[in-house]
Amino acid sequence: MDDISERIAAICRDAMGIPDLGINEDLVARGADSIVAVEVVSRIELDYRVSVAELFSSAPTIEALANAVHSQLQQQH
Repeated sequence: MDDISERIAAICRDAMGIPDLGINEDLVARGADSIVAVEVVSRIELDYRVSVAELFSSAPTIEALANAVHSQLQQQH
């Protein structure tokens, strides 16, 4: 995992209280509710200045969130 993936993993694991949460696990299936989603999305958007909110409903995994951040950061440059 790269730095972005590691940071997003830390955010998700902290927000959900699941230290062994895998990067390909469905966050909703593991118990992420709307409050966790708001916290995770807010922290990612604050750290990286990108929008990832729509991903939580379509592909809620650490890997998908990291890929979206990477993609949006590349588009900004």
